[in-house]
Amino acid sequence: PIVMLTAKGEDMDKILGLEYGADDYITKPFNILEVKARIKAIMRRAARQEPKEEKAKVVQVKDLRIDCESRRVFIGDREINLTAKEFDVLELLVFNPNKVYSRENL
Repeated sequence: PIVMLTAKGEDMDKILGLEYGADDYITKPFNILEVKARIKAIMRRAARQEPKEEKAKVVQVKDLRIDCESRRVFIGDREINLTAKEFDVLELLVFNPNKVYSRENL
């Protein structure tokens, strides 16, 4: 889990932080007891999640190579920069072939 503690409190900063992969976004000034409670809650949720099947660390489809551990994508030798959400969608589609997702499900 990723918790961002920051002085940037604008709505767009919060939105971007969460879209780039943070599980929570806490702005200054903050109460340390609240931060501890939020971290405990996130850790409880993470512990309750079902264990995922062991995935391949690197997936290769023709020239496309996806390194799931480092979250990097390559076409040939060229690295393709993806946002956290874009990588998540690509990974979901690669590991669930022949399944159709609606925009809402993604």
